[in-house]
Amino acid sequence: MKYNALSSHLKGGKYAPCYILQGDDRWLINSAVDMFCSIVSTPELNSVVFQENEREDNIVNALKILPWGSDYRVVVAMEFSTTKPVNNGGAKNTGKPILEYLKDPNPSSILVLVSDESDFFSKAKAYAQVIDCSKLENLELEKFIKSRCQDKIEKAAIDTLINYCSRDLSRINTELDKILSYKPNEKITRQDVEDLAVKGEEYKIYELTNCLAEKNPDQAFRVWNSLSHETDDVYLIGSVYLYFRKLLYAAVNKNDPELYKKLGVNQYAFKYLEANSKKFGAVKLKKICDMLHLMDYSIKSGKIDKKTAADKVIINIINV
Repeated sequence: MKYNALSSHLKGGKYAPCYILQGDDRWLINSAVDMFCSIVSTPELNSVVFQENEREDNIVNALKILPWGSDYRVVVAMEFSTTKPVNNGGAKNTGKPILEYLKDPNPSSILVLVSDESDFFSKAKAYAQVIDCSKLENLELEKFIKSRCQDKIEKAAIDTLINYCSRDLSRINTELDKILSYKPNEKITRQDVEDLAVKGEEYKIYELTNCLAEKNPDQAFRVWNSLSHETDDVYLIGSVYLYFRKLLYAAVNKNDPELYKKLGVNQYAFKYLEANSKKFGAVKLKKICDMLHLMDYSIKSGKIDKKTAADKVIINIINV
């Protein structure tokens, strides 16, 4: 089930004993948890949210308690894991008590788990309804942004905001809070977004790649420096390497209609990626990927310092 269908599903009043929230948008996950907690009467008594990796026995015990003055009780485990130590130290959870509970669940309790994609969750899905909380597509984000701005926002401003925030709804909300405090009643323009919103790392790497493709070293160094203030140069070179690998795959698999899915990007973002891959071409991209791989190894093995490596990356890509 997609996140967008959850509200209608809950209004229907027929609940599964367990729901698994999975996806990469934390805002959607938190919003889904709020929806579940809202279906009970007196949430402070009938909803329990474990924020840490709670012991599985405590979760099962919470599920066995009957609701008070409500038809249902909701128990949420935000960080449940069988691969990490439990909260306050100690052994790891096995997942077995929860799987045993789900074979014969309390009909008045609803368990909500946030997936970490481990083997336990693969087994738990047999007893659960899965809610997809992956990043929304651009059209869905556009509707959300228009609603928050009461339609007082230009299309170009919406597209720019989505790109800057890499479709992350938490970041979009944060940036909208800032923009709307500046222009609460006036129409928001693309210039407003450019002036007020903070570009995310993913967008900056695209911007950096664009500068390199257009052989603009001054702007490339400016973008690189703004990125290196936020993250380590070693990590940054690794991120640039991964992006150029995607460009290479796009260049050598031009006729694959499903390529954007294999690369883990949506169709909108793929258009930008595909355009940059054409600017370089497959031969140059292969040389760049080999160079970045060697540079990453040279830094980690101490053969070159991080600052020199960063300079060489930009110069070598422009001159390839």
